[in-house]
Amino acid sequence: MLDISNPARDGLRLLDTGGTTRSEPEKRGLTLAQLVDFVRRQWPAVTVALLVFVGLGIAYLILTPPRYTAKSLLMLDARRAQVFQQQSVIGEMNFDDVAVASQVEVLKSVNVALAVVRELKLAEDAEFTGDVRSFVRSLLGSVAALVSPTTPDPLSSNDELQRRAVMKLRADLAVQRVGRTYVLEVSYTSLDRHKAARIANAIAEAYILDQLDAKFKATRRASTWLQERINELREEATNSDRAVQNFRVQNQLVETGGRTVTDQQLGEINTQLVASRAATAEARARLERISEVNGDGAVSATVADALRNDVINRLRQQWVEASKREAEFSAKYGRDHLAVVSLRKEMAQIQRLTGEELRRIAETYRSEYEIARNREQSLEDALAGVMGRVATNKQAQVALRVLESSAQSYRTLYDSFLTRFVEATQQQSFPNTEARIITPPPRARNPSRAPPPCSCFRCSPA
Repeated sequence: MLDISNPARDGLRLLDTGGTTRSEPEKRGLTLAQLVDFVRRQWPAVTVALLVFVGLGIAYLILTPPRYTAKSLLMLDARRAQVFQQQSVIGEMNFDDVAVASQVEVLKSVNVALAVVRELKLAEDAEFTGDVRSFVRSLLGSVAALVSPTTPDPLSSNDELQRRAVMKLRADLAVQRVGRTYVLEVSYTSLDRHKAARIANAIAEAYILDQLDAKFKATRRASTWLQERINELREEATNSDRAVQNFRVQNQLVETGGRTVTDQQLGEINTQLVASRAATAEARARLERISEVNGDGAVSATVADALRNDVINRLRQQWVEASKREAEFSAKYGRDHLAVVSLRKEMAQIQRLTGEELRRIAETYRSEYEIARNREQSLEDALAGVMGRVATNKQAQVALRVLESSAQSYRTLYDSFLTRFVEATQQQSFPNTEARIITPPPRARNPSRAPPPCSCFRCSPA
């Protein structure tokens, strides 16, 4: 008969008697019957463990306060800046995937979180700073202050509270891009539904203010640099203009009416020389004609200038009248009559006086001709001198054009920088950003299903 109290020995006994093994189920593993048998024998311990875990879960659900999530939507639109300004001093951002991802990180940055903490005074909120560790730390600090009293440092304590508030704020903050759009969803989870909405809206507004402040600072730096550069360019442009004017004066290249004095003198001398040569030719022609008349001795010769002489005209009129009477008296009384002889003497006297007057006119013409020729010669000499100065000025104008080009470049740069400075000043007075809130965060009515934030070193913000 088998001994039930010692199954191992009975198994060996069966092995010895039958020659075959009966322990193959043990080799194959734990069977369902054995598991049921184990639970039947250990049911008190299993029941206690199950009740403990269920109780812990129920306690967690009861003690864990509900959390609410508020969401705000931001729109990134670079075209808004083009409505207010034609050209920006600082370059506008092109919102590609990398730029949008960068703006997501900016929304989660410490600067934005710190601005929200200071705006909403979250460093004084127990949700952000009130935990057991802070209580123990403050208690230990009070005990240490009693043992060795020291002057408290309010700045360090305030900085520590703000740092912890920033860490808490960033831990409960979630920012993500909505699909492939330029819309960013800002979500914040808090124990208070009103606080969650306020913080979500404050984060969006702090981001917009941060962008405005960044643009304002960049524009102000650009304005400061432009102001310094404008002062330098103004001085350089003034020095260049002064160098041009000094060079003009030294080389007699002063301009009036768009032309240099030398060029104007050259034009005037050319005009005067042409007129002088014409006057000289006219005087020479009159002198030659009067000389021919004097050589012929013809009182009645047609001399245009002589006809304009009152003395010649009167003498010619007297000679013509005497000639008529002499012809009449000769025909009536004969050529030897005393009246005819007297008329001939009168005509000879008139002719002699006419010749003297013509010679006097000839001397006048000769004097005018000499004056005209001397004037022409002096103008030719002056023209030669001016031509020499013009040749020298042409060489100097090469250097002058270099100086004028440099001065013009400085003036152009100065005008360009001055225009940019005015634009930068206007942008300082009217800042603009590409982001805008398109959906403010509504008040959450139901608790969110999101789990509480993880406090491990991987999930904690830096």
